[in-house]
Formats: sequence, structure tokens, C-alpha cells
Amino acid sequence: MITVKFYAALHYVQAYFASRTGKAPLTHDRRASAIQRDISISGAYDDYRYLEDLSRDARYNYSNLQSGHIIFAEECLTAIKSVVGLHL
Repeated sequence: MITVKFYAALHYVQAYFASRTGKAPLTHDRRASAIQRDISISGAYDDYRYLEDLSRDARYNYSNLQSGHIIFAEECLTAIKSVVGLHL
């Protein structure tokens, strides 16, 4: 569930960049950097990074996850959608 939420956020951000510039960053690092630099959506950066890190933990280090992480992931996705959605 956490990974799905991260990739939903990723595609939301990709849609934003594609609609603004006609192209979207191709790597996770470039995407995160582009979010941070873009004044319109930079407010979503922290939530995006938290969600990306949590997704990586869910895939590769899942023993550290707790049920509250799913709720936190949903909150991050909601925050990202509210910031990015204003500009789509």
C-alpha cells in the first residue's frame, strides 16, 4: 500500500511537469530536485521525500514498518495532491 501511494504521488508530479514543460524528470533524484526547485510545488517536497523514503523501506527494509506508516503515507499523498493539484 505504501509503495502504491508513492507511485501515485510520482505520477501526479510527472503529470504536473509534463503539463508545464512537455517533459518530466526521468529519475527519482532528478524528480525530487525538480520538485524542490519549482516554486509552484516546492511545498510538496518534504512530503514527497518522506513518502519516497517510506516506500523504499516498505520494499527493502519492511521489518521497521508499523501500521501507522500506512496512515502517514496517505497523509503525505494527500498533501502532495493538494499542492500539485492547484497547478494542474
